[in-house]
Amino acid sequence: MTQPNMLAQNVSIADLAGRRADRLDYLKGVYLNMVPDQARNPTLRVRLSRLGSGVQPAYRIERDDTDGQTVVMGFYQGDKHKPLAKRLHDCDGPTWSSETMSYVDLRTLHNSEIGA
Repeated sequence: MTQPNMLAQNVSIADLAGRRADRLDYLKGVYLNMVPDQARNPTLRVRLSRLGSGVQPAYRIERDDTDGQTVVMGFYQGDKHKPLAKRLHDCDGPTWSSETMSYVDLRTLHNSEIGA
């Protein structure tokens, strides 16, 4: 059996490969999926799946609850940014990056990429 492609243990959105236009499109999709929840959730962040090619991996949006526990708010398909069923994914296994990117950091990266 062959091992699937795995991204680095600490991969983040800033590390993604591919053409600039594709990276910008991916960044925009992740950003737009986070915008509706950011005002109510100051700990909102995104974590990438390590499975895939490193161009548009699946991702999950998460936050901390009042006890400091991680709450996964949704899983998303990387290329289309459509929600995926939670039951299809392990939540805390080695297939997820050890790094996250906060909404504020993602917004800063997005704005710098578009020249805002």
